[in-house]
Amino acid sequence: MTLRLATAIALLSGLAWAGTARAEEAGASIRVTGAWARPTLGASMTVAAYLTVLNDGTSGDRVIALDTDIAKAAEMHTTVLEGDIVQMRRLEAVEVAPGRRTSFAPGGMHIMLIGVVRPLKQGERFRLTLRFERHTPVEADVLVSLQAPAGPRGSIGAGGS
Repeated sequence: MTLRLATAIALLSGLAWAGTARAEEAGASIRVTGAWARPTLGASMTVAAYLTVLNDGTSGDRVIALDTDIAKAAEMHTTVLEGDIVQMRRLEAVEVAPGRRTSFAPGGMHIMLIGVVRPLKQGERFRLTLRFERHTPVEADVLVSLQAPAGPRGSIGAGGS
């Protein structure tokens, strides 16, 4: 191996490691609380989920994707009133401002779980991963409930546990 090639490999390895460290450090400032989803009803395999994203950091970011094993797709939506008709619109990304909370709640922004793979029953839990433009992914422990959980249940920080 030439000296040039060895130097290039070392430099690229160092840059990749530094980028990972910055992403993990930044991701630690974002956490999710109060994650819950409604149970499935009848034959419907589409349900809404709600949560709050807290950004304790000094820079903003955007939620750009959602992953879960419980549904074929998870999408961010908003509810809008056009005349006297309430409609849902898909959101490609959601801003998470520094030092603020971003809520996905009934009647506003929410998460649609489409093609749920099995019925969701009251009291069950499942994982939902939020993916960001810059921060590391954050996992949420979602409680299946008819109403929002009280207190800090459902809270998980970056990296999960």
